[in-house]
Amino acid sequence: MSLPFPPFHVRSGLGAAVLALSLAGAAIGQDAAPMTMEQVEQAYLSGDRAAAREGILPIAEAGDVTAQYRLGFMLGAGEGGPVDRAGAIEWLEKAVAQGHGPAVLLLARAYLSGSPEAPDYLRAAELLQMIAGPDQPEAAYLLAQLARSGRAGAADPERGFELMRIAAEAGHHGAQFQLARLYANGLGVAQDEAQAMRWLFQSADAGWAPAQMALYEGYNTGEGFPQDRDKALEWLSKAADAGYGEAEHVLGSNYLLGEGGLEEDALRGVAYLVRAAEKGIAGAQSNLGFAYYTGKGVGQDDAKALDWFRKAADQGLARAAAAAAQMFEAGRGTPADVERAVWYYRIADQGGSPYAGARLGRMIVAGDYTADDQPELGPSWVAQAADAGVEGAVEWLQARATDGDSLSHYMLAALFHESDTVGRDAGSAARHMRLAAEAGVVPAQLSLGQFYAEGFGVEQDLVQAHVWTNIAASNGSDEGADRRDDFAALMTPDEIARAQDLARDWPGRDR
Repeated sequence: MSLPFPPFHVRSGLGAAVLALSLAGAAIGQDAAPMTMEQVEQAYLSGDRAAAREGILPIAEAGDVTAQYRLGFMLGAGEGGPVDRAGAIEWLEKAVAQGHGPAVLLLARAYLSGSPEAPDYLRAAELLQMIAGPDQPEAAYLLAQLARSGRAGAADPERGFELMRIAAEAGHHGAQFQLARLYANGLGVAQDEAQAMRWLFQSADAGWAPAQMALYEGYNTGEGFPQDRDKALEWLSKAADAGYGEAEHVLGSNYLLGEGGLEEDALRGVAYLVRAAEKGIAGAQSNLGFAYYTGKGVGQDDAKALDWFRKAADQGLARAAAAAAQMFEAGRGTPADVERAVWYYRIADQGGSPYAGARLGRMIVAGDYTADDQPELGPSWVAQAADAGVEGAVEWLQARATDGDSLSHYMLAALFHESDTVGRDAGSAARHMRLAAEAGVVPAQLSLGQFYAEGFGVEQDLVQAHVWTNIAASNGSDEGADRRDDFAALMTPDEIARAQDLARDWPGRDR
């Protein structure tokens, strides 16, 4: 990733505004004379960044501070060749050593963006401290963030607030937005809703999209604002039309589905979603996949739907991963591919999808997937399939439990304890829970203790409740320790002593 460098500053004596963004020159042949700075600038302006990068190197090596600064920019941004973070920092340090002011901020940003190992917040703070003030609001803004976070020393909310105020009053719109948040939450300053609103609106009116989104959310939800859907839509539209990806995502989705107080306009919704999706907004990519899947606002196209679902899924979005998995499983937009379906169902399951685990369990029961690489999760997925009513799922767990699989015992216990689909059976739940607990499954030990405390499927017995929660605690369960102590408060000293002896003598204690 290239460093977030700002544009070039105008080279002294040239004056042309276009040169604020460019270097230039002509390509150097092997025997050609070294390029002058004017030739380098011309090469850059004509689009030959490789020649500009090659031509500026000897000028920088000769000690020209402007060349050192611009070479640092090109190396860090990957212009005219690969990104070279270390080289960028080296040349910018040389420029800073010669007193080149613009290089200070550029170098600080390079250190903040991090080396391959870690950012150097201390060096960044040292550089920013040299220039932070009303004349350098960006430096004050960045230094304020470091002061508040404590990344370059002890956190100092008050100093962070003061630096943010300096940047905001100097016209830094991002600082104005952050200052509003500081006032609203009383961070480094006394809470002041009036000041928070003042700075929030000032930032939003200046076109700062995150502030505009904050106003959209406030007016849309009525949290901290009088609920006003028209004003909410006005601010959302401003942020979206300014190219703010998350705003484009929300506005596009609302148009696509006719939500958020908008009439359905699928074509317009897709247009916004495309802009957000191309910026990498996972939610927009997923919703664009939905549009192609259903043909809403676009021609129905399974292949394009799958492509967008996968882009969102690869960022970890659970609902998109579940959709991609289902398409691979069904062979929509692609040849059926069980392995890829499993891959995406697992991403969806890790992301909390309530649907993916049951689908994986159904595939296991059907013999399409073995889960041999994650044997500790297979019974859980099959249990989810059983709770969803998948035929054969309970029988699969029972067969595994008969073969001695402790996790299958635990899952059967959970199903018989709480699944309306399978049917609640206190006796079966307690029997399977005890077998799992005796096999060393710590959550089962904790649950069995609770069963004894409540008399669920067993006779109520606080001694046994203490025993099993104590065993769970000895296996690292903090909740087990808390429940054991709660039960002890209801027991006599003799009962506690007996429970401790039983737990100490439990054959599987060292399991």
